[in-house]
Amino acid sequence: MKNILSLLLLLLFAHNVHASVGSVNYICQSNRSIEVSYYFNEQGLPTKATAVINGSKRVMPINLSRSNNVDTVFGEEGQYVLAANYIDISNFKSSSILLTSPRNEILFKNCFAAKNKPAAPQKGKTSNMTSGRVHYACQSGKFINVTYLFNVQGLPTKAIAVINGSKRIMPINLSRSNNVDTVFGEEGQYVLGANYIDRNNYRRSSILVTSPKNEILFKNCYAK
Repeated sequence: MKNILSLLLLLLFAHNVHASVGSVNYICQSNRSIEVSYYFNEQGLPTKATAVINGSKRVMPINLSRSNNVDTVFGEEGQYVLAANYIDISNFKSSSILLTSPRNEILFKNCFAAKNKPAAPQKGKTSNMTSGRVHYACQSGKFINVTYLFNVQGLPTKAIAVINGSKRIMPINLSRSNNVDTVFGEEGQYVLGANYIDRNNYRRSSILVTSPKNEILFKNCYAK
């Protein structure tokens, strides 16, 4: 089945016609960034990815032997390789990516599409951020109010809550967040963990809050 799929994809790519190109600016772990351009054929399937890595433009053709309906991989072993969840022209900005060197060293990881550069704010508007507040009821009859801040694309940037009598600001932890979990705060600080959340679903997930000593302060918390 895999060979048949690869053959079909090869036939589609054989025309070597790029129907469209899309670029994504990614923010990665350790606050690194990289811009990737994806090329798609007339069927909307990717044919290659290009990016400037270590000062040079790298062209990474689609790797048909490693790509399927779950993962998409560009580049061959021994070359620069970009790996992502399945992507096509309709969803290429949604997946996180991982980039490795010809020696299989990780160059960029936990990379997510950054927000587009916002237009200059109109008079009377000072921010492109939005926020949402949730009142949680937790185990042992405890309660906590959490305010989430989101960027213009609806992705969370920080969580704010009053814990132990003081306002705690917990920035998004990109190295621990992915398309399954969202984590705010760094190790050794107050940390809020949740299922994946964005502006559309932030009220649905339960949360867990731990102290700088990794003690559980609030658990099994659900929006009331």
